[in-house]
Amino acid sequence: LWVEVRFLAYPRASCPDSEISMPSTYKASTYAAVSLWLDCTPVKYRPNPKRGKSFHRYGKYEKAKTVGEALALGSYPADLLFDYEHGHLQAFPPFRKKPLDINKVKSLEDMTETDMVIFRFLAFVDPNRTAATEKIMEGLDQRINRFRHMHRRMHRLKIAKAFGMNDADDLGDTKGFWECGETWARRSTADKEARDILAVADKTGRKVSDHEFLRVLKLWGFRLNETRKNVMRPGQTWVLSDTLGLTCDRSGQILKREETRLYIDFNKLACRWLNDNLPEELQGKFYFTSININKNYAARLHRDGNNVGPSIIKAFGDFKQGELSYYPEDDKSLTLDKLQKVPGACEKLDIRAGTLLFDGCRAHEVEGFSGERYSIVYFTCARFWKAPAALRSQLASFGFRIPQRTALAKMRSVMRPPQGYKDATGKSAASKKATRESISGLRGCYGYWPISADKAKQRLESQAATYWGTRPPRRVNEEEDKTAPKKRIRQPVEGWHHSMAVLLGPELTKNKNLELKGFPNVVDAVAALNSGETPTPKAIAKAGYCVTYSNRTKVYYVLYLEGKREKAMQAFGVDRPAKKIKT
Repeated sequence: LWVEVRFLAYPRASCPDSEISMPSTYKASTYAAVSLWLDCTPVKYRPNPKRGKSFHRYGKYEKAKTVGEALALGSYPADLLFDYEHGHLQAFPPFRKKPLDINKVKSLEDMTETDMVIFRFLAFVDPNRTAATEKIMEGLDQRINRFRHMHRRMHRLKIAKAFGMNDADDLGDTKGFWECGETWARRSTADKEARDILAVADKTGRKVSDHEFLRVLKLWGFRLNETRKNVMRPGQTWVLSDTLGLTCDRSGQILKREETRLYIDFNKLACRWLNDNLPEELQGKFYFTSININKNYAARLHRDGNNVGPSIIKAFGDFKQGELSYYPEDDKSLTLDKLQKVPGACEKLDIRAGTLLFDGCRAHEVEGFSGERYSIVYFTCARFWKAPAALRSQLASFGFRIPQRTALAKMRSVMRPPQGYKDATGKSAASKKATRESISGLRGCYGYWPISADKAKQRLESQAATYWGTRPPRRVNEEEDKTAPKKRIRQPVEGWHHSMAVLLGPELTKNKNLELKGFPNVVDAVAALNSGETPTPKAIAKAGYCVTYSNRTKVYYVLYLEGKREKAMQAFGVDRPAKKIKT
Protein backbone atom coordinates (compact mmCIF):
# COMPACT_ATOMS: atom_id res chain seq x y z
CA LEU A 1 0.00 0.00 0.00
CA TRP A 2 1.09 3.53 -0.67
CA VAL A 3 1.41 6.16 2.00
CA GLU A 4 1.37 9.41 0.01
CA VAL A 5 -1.67 11.07 -1.58
CA ARG A 6 -2.32 14.15 -3.68
CA PHE A 7 -5.83 15.46 -4.15
CA LEU A 8 -6.04 15.74 -7.91
CA ALA A 9 -9.52 14.49 -8.69
CA TYR A 10 -11.49 15.63 -5.68
CA PRO A 11 -11.48 18.87 -3.68
CA ARG A 12 -9.53 18.45 -0.48
CA ALA A 13 -12.03 18.27 2.33
CA SER A 14 -11.11 21.08 4.64
CA CYS A 15 -12.49 23.18 7.44
CA PRO A 16 -12.03 26.82 6.37
CA ASP A 17 -13.43 28.09 9.67
CA SER A 18 -10.95 26.01 11.65
CA GLU A 19 -7.32 26.70 12.31
CA ILE A 20 -6.57 23.02 11.72
CA SER A 21 -7.25 21.65 8.24
CA MET A 22 -7.01 18.17 6.79
CA PRO A 23 -3.51 16.86 6.09
CA SER A 24 -2.50 15.93 2.57
CA THR A 25 -1.06 12.58 3.75
CA TYR A 26 -2.35 9.92 6.10
CA LYS A 27 -0.98 6.90 7.91
CA ALA A 28 -0.31 3.73 5.94
CA SER A 29 -2.75 1.92 8.23
CA THR A 30 -5.50 4.37 7.28
CA TYR A 31 -5.08 3.71 3.54
CA ALA A 32 -4.96 -0.02 4.26
CA ALA A 33 -8.26 0.06 6.13
CA VAL A 34 -10.18 2.29 3.70
CA SER A 35 -9.06 0.30 0.66
CA LEU A 36 -10.94 -2.73 2.04
CA TRP A 37 -14.29 -1.00 2.54
CA LEU A 38 -17.38 -1.93 0.53
CA ASP A 39 -20.49 0.03 -0.37
CA CYS A 40 -22.37 -1.96 2.29
CA THR A 41 -19.70 -1.74 5.00
CA PRO A 42 -21.50 -0.53 8.16
CA VAL A 43 -20.20 2.67 9.75
CA LYS A 44 -20.87 4.61 12.92
CA TYR A 45 -20.00 8.27 13.44
CA ARG A 46 -19.34 9.89 16.79
CA PRO A 47 -21.16 13.17 17.72
CA ASN A 48 -20.14 16.08 15.50
CA PRO A 49 -16.64 17.23 16.57
CA LYS A 50 -16.03 19.78 13.81
CA ARG A 51 -16.40 23.52 13.20
CA GLY A 52 -17.28 25.84 10.32
CA LYS A 53 -18.28 24.40 6.96
CA SER A 54 -17.00 20.96 7.93
CA PHE A 55 -19.45 21.02 10.85
CA HIS A 56 -22.40 21.43 8.49
CA ARG A 57 -21.15 18.79 6.04
CA TYR A 58 -20.44 16.30 8.85
CA GLY A 59 -23.91 16.99 10.24
CA LYS A 60 -25.40 15.64 7.03
CA TYR A 61 -23.36 12.49 6.54
CA GLU A 62 -23.03 11.48 10.22
CA LYS A 63 -26.51 9.94 9.88
CA ALA A 64 -25.15 7.37 7.40
CA LYS A 65 -25.29 3.68 8.27
CA THR A 66 -22.95 2.48 5.48
CA VAL A 67 -20.00 3.82 3.50
CA GLY A 68 -22.22 4.20 0.44
CA GLU A 69 -24.74 6.28 2.39
CA ALA A 70 -21.97 8.52 3.75
CA LEU A 71 -20.77 9.36 0.22
CA ALA A 72 -24.36 9.89 -0.94
CA LEU A 73 -24.98 12.31 1.95
CA GLY A 74 -22.00 14.49 1.05
CA SER A 75 -18.89 12.94 2.56
CA TYR A 76 -15.78 13.57 0.47
CA PRO A 77 -13.47 10.57 -0.07
CA ALA A 78 -10.93 12.50 1.99
CA ASP A 79 -13.49 12.74 4.80
CA LEU A 80 -13.47 8.95 5.07
CA LEU A 81 -9.70 9.01 5.60
CA PHE A 82 -9.69 11.97 7.97
CA ASP A 83 -12.63 10.82 10.10
CA TYR A 84 -11.31 7.25 10.35
CA GLU A 85 -7.79 8.32 11.28
CA HIS A 86 -9.05 10.74 13.95
CA GLY A 87 -11.50 8.30 15.51
CA HIS A 88 -14.66 10.09 14.35
CA LEU A 89 -15.68 7.08 12.26
CA GLN A 90 -15.80 3.36 12.98
CA ALA A 91 -16.23 0.71 10.29
CA PHE A 92 -17.46 -2.84 10.80
CA PRO A 93 -17.44 -6.02 8.66
CA PRO A 94 -18.02 -7.01 5.94
CA PHE A 95 -14.71 -5.91 4.39
CA ARG A 96 -12.83 -7.00 1.30
CA LYS A 97 -10.23 -9.67 1.86
CA LYS A 98 -7.76 -7.59 -0.14
CA PRO A 99 -7.83 -4.27 -2.05
CA LEU A 100 -9.79 -4.16 -5.29
CA ASP A 101 -7.76 -5.23 -8.34
CA ILE A 102 -9.15 -3.06 -11.12
CA ASN A 103 -7.57 -5.25 -13.79
CA LYS A 104 -9.86 -8.14 -12.78
CA VAL A 105 -13.04 -6.08 -13.10
CA LYS A 106 -14.88 -7.16 -16.26
CA SER A 107 -17.27 -4.21 -16.49
CA LEU A 108 -17.71 -0.85 -14.77
CA GLU A 109 -21.34 -1.82 -14.28
CA ASP A 110 -20.08 -4.35 -11.75
CA MET A 111 -18.64 -1.58 -9.58
CA THR A 112 -20.61 0.39 -7.02
CA GLU A 113 -20.11 4.12 -6.59
CA THR A 114 -18.12 3.41 -3.45
CA ASP A 115 -15.82 1.06 -5.37
CA MET A 116 -15.19 3.72 -7.99
CA VAL A 117 -14.65 6.56 -5.55
CA ILE A 118 -12.27 4.66 -3.26
CA PHE A 119 -10.32 3.12 -6.13
CA ARG A 120 -9.96 6.37 -8.01
CA PHE A 121 -9.02 8.21 -4.85
CA LEU A 122 -6.34 5.69 -3.84
CA ALA A 123 -5.12 5.17 -7.41
CA PHE A 124 -3.62 8.64 -7.36
CA VAL A 125 -1.17 7.62 -4.68
CA ASP A 126 0.13 4.64 -6.67
CA PRO A 127 3.57 5.57 -8.01
CA ASN A 128 3.49 2.50 -10.28
CA ARG A 129 0.12 2.98 -11.96
CA THR A 130 0.14 2.01 -15.64
CA ALA A 131 -1.34 3.36 -18.85
CA ALA A 132 -4.01 0.66 -18.61
CA THR A 133 -4.99 1.97 -15.19
CA GLU A 134 -5.23 5.52 -16.59
CA LYS A 135 -7.60 4.32 -19.34
CA ILE A 136 -9.82 2.56 -16.83
CA MET A 137 -9.91 5.71 -14.70
CA GLU A 138 -11.29 7.70 -17.64
CA GLY A 139 -14.29 5.38 -17.66
CA LEU A 140 -14.63 5.77 -13.92
CA ASP A 141 -14.79 9.54 -14.33
CA GLN A 142 -17.86 9.28 -16.55
CA ARG A 143 -19.74 6.99 -14.19
CA ILE A 144 -18.80 9.03 -11.11
CA ASN A 145 -20.05 12.18 -12.84
CA ARG A 146 -23.38 10.47 -13.57
CA PHE A 147 -23.74 9.47 -9.93
CA ARG A 148 -22.91 12.98 -8.78
CA HIS A 149 -25.46 14.45 -11.17
CA MET A 150 -28.09 12.18 -9.61
CA HIS A 151 -27.10 13.28 -6.10
CA ARG A 152 -27.19 16.97 -7.06
CA ARG A 153 -30.65 16.53 -8.55
CA MET A 154 -31.88 14.81 -5.40
CA HIS A 155 -30.40 17.63 -3.31
CA ARG A 156 -32.22 20.23 -5.45
CA LEU A 157 -35.52 18.41 -5.00
CA LYS A 158 -35.03 18.33 -1.22
CA ILE A 159 -34.16 22.04 -1.04
CA ALA A 160 -37.17 22.96 -3.20
CA LYS A 161 -39.48 20.93 -0.97
CA ALA A 162 -38.00 22.31 2.26
CA PHE A 163 -38.61 25.92 1.22
CA GLY A 164 -41.97 25.53 -0.46
CA MET A 165 -40.77 25.96 -4.05
CA ASN A 166 -43.08 24.47 -6.68
CA ASP A 167 -40.35 23.81 -9.22
CA ALA A 168 -36.86 22.54 -8.34
CA ASP A 169 -35.60 23.96 -11.65
CA ASP A 170 -36.20 27.45 -10.23
CA LEU A 171 -33.07 26.89 -8.16
CA GLY A 172 -29.88 28.27 -9.67
CA ASP A 173 -27.49 25.89 -11.39
CA THR A 174 -24.86 26.34 -8.70
CA LYS A 175 -24.98 27.13 -5.00
CA GLY A 176 -22.58 29.89 -3.99
CA PHE A 177 -19.71 29.43 -1.54
CA TRP A 178 -21.36 31.52 1.19
CA GLU A 179 -24.88 30.23 0.61
CA CYS A 180 -26.89 27.93 2.86
CA GLY A 181 -29.94 26.12 1.50
CA GLU A 182 -32.33 28.95 2.34
CA THR A 183 -30.10 31.65 0.81
CA TRP A 184 -29.74 29.61 -2.38
CA ALA A 185 -33.50 29.09 -2.57
CA ARG A 186 -34.34 32.75 -1.93
CA ARG A 187 -31.78 34.14 -4.37
CA SER A 188 -32.81 31.70 -7.09
CA THR A 189 -36.45 32.66 -6.58
CA ALA A 190 -35.62 36.38 -6.68
CA ASP A 191 -33.69 35.81 -9.91
CA LYS A 192 -36.70 34.14 -11.54
CA GLU A 193 -39.01 36.92 -10.33
CA ALA A 194 -36.61 39.50 -11.78
CA ARG A 195 -36.72 37.67 -15.12
CA ASP A 196 -40.52 37.89 -15.16
CA ILE A 197 -40.49 41.61 -14.38
CA LEU A 198 -37.93 42.34 -17.07
CA ALA A 199 -40.03 40.41 -19.59
CA VAL A 200 -43.15 42.44 -18.69
CA ALA A 201 -41.22 45.72 -18.90
CA ASP A 202 -39.87 44.79 -22.34
CA LYS A 203 -43.27 43.65 -23.58
CA THR A 204 -45.14 46.75 -22.41
CA GLY A 205 -42.31 49.16 -23.23
CA ARG A 206 -42.35 50.80 -19.79
CA LYS A 207 -39.75 51.44 -17.12
CA VAL A 208 -39.04 49.27 -14.09
CA SER A 209 -40.76 50.74 -11.02
CA ASP A 210 -39.88 50.99 -7.33
CA HIS A 211 -42.82 48.66 -6.66
CA GLU A 212 -41.32 45.94 -8.85
CA PHE A 213 -37.82 46.32 -7.52
CA LEU A 214 -39.09 46.06 -3.92
CA ARG A 215 -41.05 42.92 -4.89
CA VAL A 216 -37.77 41.24 -5.84
CA LEU A 217 -35.74 42.63 -2.92
CA LYS A 218 -38.21 41.02 -0.51
CA LEU A 219 -37.38 37.63 -2.02
CA TRP A 220 -33.59 38.03 -2.05
CA GLY A 221 -31.58 35.98 0.47
CA PHE A 222 -29.11 38.28 2.20
CA ARG A 223 -25.84 37.04 3.61
CA LEU A 224 -25.01 37.65 7.26
CA ASN A 225 -22.07 39.90 6.43
CA GLU A 226 -19.38 40.07 9.13
CA THR A 227 -16.88 42.15 7.13
CA ARG A 228 -18.55 45.59 7.06
CA LYS A 229 -17.21 46.64 10.45
CA ASN A 230 -17.32 50.34 9.56
CA VAL A 231 -21.15 50.41 9.44
CA MET A 232 -21.86 48.28 12.52
CA ARG A 233 -23.07 49.89 15.70
CA PRO A 234 -21.74 48.78 19.11
CA GLY A 235 -22.76 45.21 19.84
CA GLN A 236 -23.38 44.29 16.19
CA THR A 237 -21.32 41.48 14.68
CA TRP A 238 -23.02 41.23 11.27
CA VAL A 239 -25.37 43.08 8.92
CA LEU A 240 -27.59 41.93 6.05
CA SER A 241 -25.61 43.27 3.12
CA ASP A 242 -24.49 42.05 -0.33
CA THR A 243 -22.58 43.57 -3.23
CA LEU A 244 -23.13 43.08 -6.96
CA GLY A 245 -20.74 43.81 -9.82
CA LEU A 246 -17.05 44.53 -9.24
CA THR A 247 -15.23 44.24 -5.96
CA CYS A 248 -11.64 44.58 -4.77
CA ASP A 249 -10.21 41.63 -2.84
CA ARG A 250 -7.49 41.78 -0.17
CA SER A 251 -4.73 41.27 -2.71
CA GLY A 252 -5.88 44.26 -4.78
CA GLN A 253 -7.41 42.21 -7.60
CA ILE A 254 -10.64 43.44 -9.16
CA LEU A 255 -13.12 40.58 -9.39
CA LYS A 256 -16.73 39.87 -10.26
CA ARG A 257 -18.93 39.17 -7.28
CA GLU A 258 -20.37 35.68 -6.85
CA GLU A 259 -23.86 37.19 -6.62
CA THR A 260 -23.39 38.60 -10.12
CA ARG A 261 -21.98 35.41 -11.60
CA LEU A 262 -24.83 33.24 -10.32
CA TYR A 263 -27.89 35.53 -10.52
CA ILE A 264 -27.73 37.43 -13.79
CA ASP A 265 -31.38 38.50 -14.05
CA PHE A 266 -31.36 39.93 -10.53
CA ASN A 267 -28.33 42.01 -11.50
CA LYS A 268 -29.99 43.10 -14.74
CA LEU A 269 -33.07 44.25 -12.86
CA ALA A 270 -31.00 46.24 -10.34
CA CYS A 271 -29.19 47.98 -13.22
CA ARG A 272 -32.38 48.44 -15.23
CA TRP A 273 -34.12 50.20 -12.33
CA LEU A 274 -31.48 52.92 -12.16
CA ASN A 275 -31.02 53.23 -15.91
CA ASP A 276 -34.78 53.68 -16.29
CA ASN A 277 -35.06 56.16 -13.41
CA LEU A 278 -31.78 58.11 -13.67
CA PRO A 279 -32.47 61.88 -13.49
CA GLU A 280 -31.96 63.79 -16.74
CA GLU A 281 -29.22 65.93 -15.19
CA LEU A 282 -27.08 62.82 -14.66
CA GLN A 283 -27.39 61.28 -18.11
CA GLY A 284 -23.87 60.78 -19.44
CA LYS A 285 -22.37 61.93 -16.12
CA PHE A 286 -23.04 59.10 -13.68
CA TYR A 287 -21.42 55.68 -13.86
CA PHE A 288 -21.39 52.65 -11.60
CA THR A 289 -19.47 49.37 -11.51
CA SER A 290 -20.95 48.00 -8.29
CA ILE A 291 -24.20 47.89 -6.34
CA ASN A 292 -24.59 47.45 -2.59
CA ILE A 293 -27.94 46.14 -1.30
CA ASN A 294 -28.88 46.24 2.38
CA LYS A 295 -31.71 45.14 4.62
CA ASN A 296 -32.89 46.20 8.06
CA TYR A 297 -29.89 47.87 9.62
CA ALA A 298 -29.15 51.50 10.48
CA ALA A 299 -25.53 52.11 9.50
CA ARG A 300 -23.53 54.10 12.01
CA LEU A 301 -21.69 57.29 11.06
CA HIS A 302 -18.93 56.36 8.61
CA ARG A 303 -17.06 57.32 5.46
CA ASP A 304 -16.70 54.91 2.55
CA GLY A 305 -13.12 54.25 1.56
CA ASN A 306 -13.12 52.52 -1.83
CA ASN A 307 -15.47 54.63 -3.92
CA VAL A 308 -14.56 56.73 -6.96
CA GLY A 309 -16.77 59.75 -7.59
CA PRO A 310 -20.40 60.15 -6.47
CA SER A 311 -22.90 57.43 -5.52
CA ILE A 312 -26.67 57.13 -5.83
CA ILE A 313 -28.78 55.77 -2.98
CA LYS A 314 -32.47 54.90 -2.70
CA ALA A 315 -34.50 53.24 0.07
CA PHE A 316 -37.50 50.94 -0.33
CA GLY A 317 -39.99 49.27 1.99
CA ASP A 318 -42.64 49.85 4.62
CA PHE A 319 -40.88 51.64 7.46
CA LYS A 320 -40.98 54.82 9.54
CA GLN A 321 -38.10 57.29 9.95
CA GLY A 322 -34.80 55.83 8.71
CA GLU A 323 -33.62 59.01 6.96
CA LEU A 324 -30.06 59.35 5.70
CA SER A 325 -28.05 61.84 7.74
CA TYR A 326 -25.44 63.31 5.42
CA TYR A 327 -22.61 65.80 6.04
CA PRO A 328 -22.29 67.45 2.61
CA GLU A 329 -19.39 69.75 3.52
CA ASP A 330 -17.27 67.06 5.20
CA ASP A 331 -13.68 67.52 4.02
CA LYS A 332 -12.32 64.93 6.51
CA SER A 333 -10.50 67.61 8.51
CA LEU A 334 -12.56 66.64 11.57
CA THR A 335 -12.86 63.23 13.17
CA LEU A 336 -16.30 61.65 13.09
CA ASP A 337 -16.74 62.30 16.83
CA LYS A 338 -15.99 66.00 16.42
CA LEU A 339 -18.06 66.24 13.25
CA GLN A 340 -21.17 65.04 15.08
CA LYS A 341 -20.84 67.93 17.54
CA VAL A 342 -20.84 70.64 14.86
CA PRO A 343 -24.26 72.38 15.03
CA GLY A 344 -26.32 72.19 11.84
CA ALA A 345 -23.70 70.19 9.92
CA CYS A 346 -25.99 67.27 9.20
CA GLU A 347 -28.68 67.16 6.51
CA LYS A 348 -31.47 64.59 7.01
CA LEU A 349 -32.82 63.30 3.71
CA ASP A 350 -35.78 61.01 3.09
CA ILE A 351 -34.33 58.61 0.51
CA ARG A 352 -37.50 56.55 0.31
CA ALA A 353 -39.37 59.59 -1.01
CA GLY A 354 -36.67 60.46 -3.51
CA THR A 355 -33.36 59.54 -5.14
CA LEU A 356 -30.15 60.98 -3.70
CA LEU A 357 -26.82 61.64 -5.39
CA PHE A 358 -24.12 61.98 -2.74
CA ASP A 359 -20.44 61.40 -2.02
CA GLY A 360 -20.06 58.24 0.06
CA CYS A 361 -16.58 59.33 1.12
CA ARG A 362 -18.20 62.13 3.13
CA ALA A 363 -19.67 61.22 6.51
CA HIS A 364 -23.16 59.72 6.56
CA GLU A 365 -25.33 57.42 8.67
CA VAL A 366 -28.86 56.00 8.80
CA GLU A 367 -31.28 57.15 11.48
CA GLY A 368 -33.14 54.58 13.55
CA PHE A 369 -36.32 53.17 12.05
CA SER A 370 -39.15 50.72 12.59
CA GLY A 371 -40.48 48.36 9.92
CA GLU A 372 -38.81 46.62 6.97
CA ARG A 373 -36.22 48.80 5.24
CA TYR A 374 -34.15 48.06 2.13
CA SER A 375 -31.57 50.34 0.57
CA ILE A 376 -29.51 50.16 -2.61
CA VAL A 377 -26.32 52.08 -3.36
CA TYR A 378 -24.79 52.44 -6.83
CA PHE A 379 -21.09 53.31 -6.83
CA THR A 380 -17.85 52.97 -8.77
CA CYS A 381 -15.22 50.61 -7.41
CA ALA A 382 -11.69 51.92 -6.97
CA ARG A 383 -9.21 50.69 -9.61
CA PHE A 384 -12.07 49.33 -11.72
CA TRP A 385 -9.92 49.74 -14.84
CA LYS A 386 -7.78 46.81 -13.66
CA ALA A 387 -10.65 44.41 -14.29
CA PRO A 388 -10.18 42.38 -17.50
CA ALA A 389 -11.74 44.03 -20.56
CA ALA A 390 -13.94 40.96 -21.15
CA LEU A 391 -15.35 41.23 -17.63
CA ARG A 392 -16.08 44.93 -18.00
CA SER A 393 -17.80 44.24 -21.29
CA GLN A 394 -19.92 41.49 -19.75
CA LEU A 395 -21.04 43.72 -16.88
CA ALA A 396 -21.92 46.46 -19.36
CA SER A 397 -24.18 43.97 -21.14
CA PHE A 398 -26.00 43.45 -17.81
CA GLY A 399 -26.60 47.20 -17.54
CA PHE A 400 -23.70 48.36 -15.37
CA ARG A 401 -22.44 51.79 -16.50
CA ILE A 402 -18.72 51.01 -16.68
CA PRO A 403 -16.75 54.24 -17.19
CA GLN A 404 -13.54 54.75 -19.10
CA ARG A 405 -10.64 55.71 -16.90
CA THR A 406 -10.56 59.07 -18.65
CA ALA A 407 -14.07 59.76 -17.32
CA LEU A 408 -12.90 59.92 -13.68
CA ALA A 409 -12.44 63.70 -13.71
CA LYS A 410 -15.86 64.16 -15.27
CA MET A 411 -17.43 61.94 -12.61
CA ARG A 412 -15.84 63.90 -9.77
CA SER A 413 -16.94 67.24 -11.26
CA VAL A 414 -20.63 66.38 -10.88
CA MET A 415 -20.47 67.74 -7.32
CA ARG A 416 -18.27 70.53 -6.05
CA PRO A 417 -15.58 69.83 -3.42
CA PRO A 418 -16.60 70.17 0.26
CA GLN A 419 -15.80 73.44 2.02
CA GLY A 420 -15.50 72.05 5.52
CA TYR A 421 -17.18 73.22 8.71
CA LYS A 422 -15.60 76.35 10.11
CA ASP A 423 -17.92 78.77 11.90
CA ALA A 424 -19.95 78.35 15.08
CA THR A 425 -23.05 77.23 13.18
CA GLY A 426 -21.10 74.55 11.41
CA LYS A 427 -21.07 76.07 7.90
CA SER A 428 -19.78 79.00 5.92
CA ALA A 429 -22.31 81.28 4.25
CA ALA A 430 -21.47 79.82 0.84
CA SER A 431 -22.07 76.26 2.00
CA LYS A 432 -25.40 77.20 3.61
CA LYS A 433 -26.62 78.66 0.33
CA ALA A 434 -25.40 75.67 -1.69
CA THR A 435 -27.17 73.25 0.63
CA ARG A 436 -30.46 75.12 0.40
CA GLU A 437 -30.22 75.17 -3.39
CA SER A 438 -29.52 71.43 -3.57
CA ILE A 439 -32.84 70.40 -2.03
CA SER A 440 -34.29 69.72 -5.49
CA GLY A 441 -32.21 68.75 -8.51
CA LEU A 442 -28.44 68.81 -8.86
CA ARG A 443 -26.59 71.70 -7.28
CA GLY A 444 -23.72 72.01 -4.84
CA CYS A 445 -22.80 69.08 -2.62
CA TYR A 446 -25.52 66.63 -3.54
CA GLY A 447 -28.58 66.11 -5.69
CA TYR A 448 -32.06 65.11 -4.58
CA TRP A 449 -34.98 64.22 -6.83
CA PRO A 450 -38.25 63.72 -4.89
CA ILE A 451 -40.94 61.45 -6.34
CA SER A 452 -43.56 64.04 -5.40
CA ALA A 453 -42.18 66.37 -8.09
CA ASP A 454 -42.23 63.71 -10.84
CA LYS A 455 -45.75 63.06 -12.20
CA ALA A 456 -44.55 60.47 -14.71
CA LYS A 457 -42.87 58.54 -11.90
CA GLN A 458 -46.08 58.55 -9.87
CA ARG A 459 -48.06 57.19 -12.84
CA LEU A 460 -45.45 54.44 -13.34
CA GLU A 461 -45.76 53.33 -9.72
CA SER A 462 -49.55 53.28 -9.96
CA GLN A 463 -49.49 51.19 -13.15
CA ALA A 464 -47.05 48.68 -11.66
CA ALA A 465 -49.05 48.32 -8.44
CA THR A 466 -52.23 47.69 -10.44
CA TYR A 467 -50.61 45.14 -12.76
CA TRP A 468 -48.91 43.08 -10.06
CA GLY A 469 -51.74 43.46 -7.56
CA THR A 470 -53.48 40.39 -8.97
CA ARG A 471 -50.27 38.44 -9.49
CA PRO A 472 -48.78 37.26 -6.18
CA PRO A 473 -44.99 36.91 -6.08
CA ARG A 474 -43.20 33.60 -5.77
CA ARG A 475 -42.91 32.24 -2.25
CA VAL A 476 -40.02 30.87 -0.22
CA ASN A 477 -40.43 29.44 3.27
CA GLU A 478 -37.98 30.55 5.94
CA GLU A 479 -35.99 28.38 8.29
CA GLU A 480 -37.22 28.72 11.85
CA ASP A 481 -33.77 28.36 13.40
CA LYS A 482 -31.68 31.08 11.74
CA THR A 483 -28.63 32.07 13.76
CA ALA A 484 -25.80 34.49 13.21
CA PRO A 485 -22.43 33.13 12.12
CA LYS A 486 -20.11 32.23 14.94
CA LYS A 487 -16.92 34.18 15.38
CA ARG A 488 -13.92 32.23 14.23
CA ILE A 489 -11.74 31.53 17.22
CA ARG A 490 -8.49 29.64 16.98
CA GLN A 491 -8.47 26.76 19.42
CA PRO A 492 -5.19 25.86 21.15
CA VAL A 493 -3.65 22.59 19.99
CA GLU A 494 -2.53 19.97 22.48
CA GLY A 495 0.62 18.02 21.63
CA TRP A 496 2.14 17.80 18.17
CA HIS A 497 0.04 18.46 15.07
CA HIS A 498 0.66 18.37 11.32
CA SER A 499 -0.68 21.93 10.97
CA MET A 500 2.20 23.23 13.10
CA ALA A 501 4.91 22.58 10.53
CA VAL A 502 7.18 24.91 8.57
CA LEU A 503 9.02 24.12 5.34
CA LEU A 504 12.78 24.16 5.91
CA GLY A 505 14.30 22.96 2.64
CA PRO A 506 16.36 20.11 1.13
CA GLU A 507 19.27 20.49 3.57
CA LEU A 508 19.64 20.46 7.34
CA THR A 509 22.61 22.55 8.45
CA LYS A 510 21.79 23.42 12.08
CA ASN A 511 20.90 21.46 15.21
CA LYS A 512 21.14 18.05 13.57
CA ASN A 513 20.67 16.48 17.01
CA LEU A 514 17.01 17.58 16.79
CA GLU A 515 16.24 15.51 13.68
CA LEU A 516 13.50 12.92 14.16
CA LYS A 517 14.36 9.96 11.91
CA GLY A 518 12.61 6.82 10.78
CA PHE A 519 9.30 8.21 9.52
CA PRO A 520 8.23 8.74 5.87
CA ASN A 521 6.32 11.99 6.36
CA VAL A 522 5.14 14.64 8.81
CA VAL A 523 1.88 12.86 9.62
CA ASP A 524 3.59 9.65 10.71
CA ALA A 525 6.20 11.62 12.64
CA VAL A 526 3.48 13.54 14.51
CA ALA A 527 1.61 10.31 15.27
CA ALA A 528 4.77 8.78 16.76
CA LEU A 529 5.49 11.85 18.89
CA ASN A 530 1.96 11.81 20.30
CA SER A 531 1.56 8.05 20.76
CA GLY A 532 4.10 7.61 23.54
CA GLU A 533 4.89 4.13 22.24
CA THR A 534 8.35 5.28 21.12
CA PRO A 535 10.21 7.47 23.65
CA THR A 536 10.67 11.01 22.37
CA PRO A 537 14.38 11.91 22.21
CA LYS A 538 15.32 13.99 25.26
CA ALA A 539 16.71 16.89 23.20
CA ILE A 540 13.43 17.16 21.23
CA ALA A 541 11.23 16.85 24.34
CA LYS A 542 13.24 19.60 26.05
CA ALA A 543 13.27 21.96 23.05
CA GLY A 544 9.62 21.46 22.03
CA TYR A 545 10.52 21.36 18.36
CA CYS A 546 12.34 19.14 15.87
CA VAL A 547 12.89 18.52 12.17
CA THR A 548 11.82 15.54 10.02
CA TYR A 549 12.36 14.50 6.40
CA SER A 550 9.62 13.72 3.85
CA ASN A 551 10.38 10.89 1.45
CA ARG A 552 7.96 12.22 -1.16
CA THR A 553 8.84 15.91 -1.30
CA LYS A 554 12.54 15.31 -0.49
CA VAL A 555 12.69 18.23 1.94
CA TYR A 556 12.83 18.81 5.68
CA TYR A 557 10.00 20.24 7.77
CA VAL A 558 10.22 21.90 11.17
CA LEU A 559 7.66 20.64 13.71
CA TYR A 560 6.90 22.60 16.86
CA LEU A 561 4.62 22.59 19.88
CA GLU A 562 2.14 25.35 20.75
CA GLY A 563 4.05 28.55 21.56
CA LYS A 564 7.38 27.28 20.18
CA ARG A 565 7.06 28.46 16.58
CA GLU A 566 9.38 31.48 16.72
CA LYS A 567 12.08 29.64 18.63
CA ALA A 568 11.89 26.70 16.23
CA MET A 569 12.27 28.98 13.20
CA GLN A 570 15.27 30.69 14.77
CA ALA A 571 16.88 27.38 15.75
CA PHE A 572 16.80 26.05 12.17
CA GLY A 573 17.39 29.35 10.38
CA VAL A 574 13.92 29.77 8.89
CA ASP A 575 13.70 33.51 8.25
CA ARG A 576 10.52 33.67 6.15
CA PRO A 577 6.80 33.24 7.00
CA ALA A 578 5.48 29.69 6.95
CA LYS A 579 3.71 28.67 3.77
CA LYS A 580 0.85 26.26 3.40
CA ILE A 581 2.59 22.97 2.79
CA LYS A 582 1.87 19.50 1.53
CA THR A 583 3.60 17.08 3.84
